[in-house]
Amino acid sequence: VSIDAPASTTGGADITFNLPVADGSSGQALTTNASGQLAFSTIDTGNGSIKAWGYFTGTDTGSITTAGSGNVASISDEGTGHYKVTYTTAIGSANYAVVANSVDADATGRDDGDMTIHAHNTAYTTIRFFQQQGHTNMGRLDRDPDGFNFIAVA
Repeated sequence: VSIDAPASTTGGADITFNLPVADGSSGQALTTNASGQLAFSTIDTGNGSIKAWGYFTGTDTGSITTAGSGNVASISDEGTGHYKVTYTTAIGSANYAVVANSVDADATGRDDGDMTIHAHNTAYTTIRFFQQQGHTNMGRLDRDPDGFNFIAVA
């Protein structure tokens, strides 16, 4: 394929691009090696991009509803205050961070507490959240919040 350069370019030279022989895959883009050779490539999203996110409600009733999510295959209730999120596509690296918080939708204050995140598994395919509130004579008390949200960035 030849592209005739506009007269206003330096030298006004034509540019020749060599197209790849085969079609690319879904989601790929046409890239160049800066010497006219084109190829289909998967674009790297790079560091600092969102790998997964979610907002879940109904965790206090046992009827979890996904209010919105990205790269989340499922969420399961693993007991009072304990939830497991399974990613659709693995994060792919141990170098990622997760931020989460519980939601006190009914403003009772009983759902406030510490959201603990256990993000590591060897395949980086799941993440676990633990919600605890206050101090009791015997330690922390597991609580089901009204909901919670999270974001994973790598």
